[in-house]
Amino acid sequence: MSNTEAAGRTSISLPKSLVRRLKVEAKMRKKPASAIVRTALERYFDRAEPEALPPFVGIGASGRRDIAERSEELIARRFRRTARR
Repeated sequence: MSNTEAAGRTSISLPKSLVRRLKVEAKMRKKPASAIVRTALERYFDRAEPEALPPFVGIGASGRRDIAERSEELIARRFRRTARR
């Protein structure tokens, strides 16, 4: 964290085993636990890839461009057809 960034605080819940590991690591490195967590989070976010879209996204592409604008109307029409069967 650079000196120009304001520090924010947050609370997280961790399993007891992870808390113990964090305390041991902090003691070994002679650093506060917050520094260990901050470094781990920075490394995680720096290398994390953006989440891929689920494989079903786009599967129902109809080619129509007005679906979002008319979604309620189209859903109602579909339910009326289903109810008649």
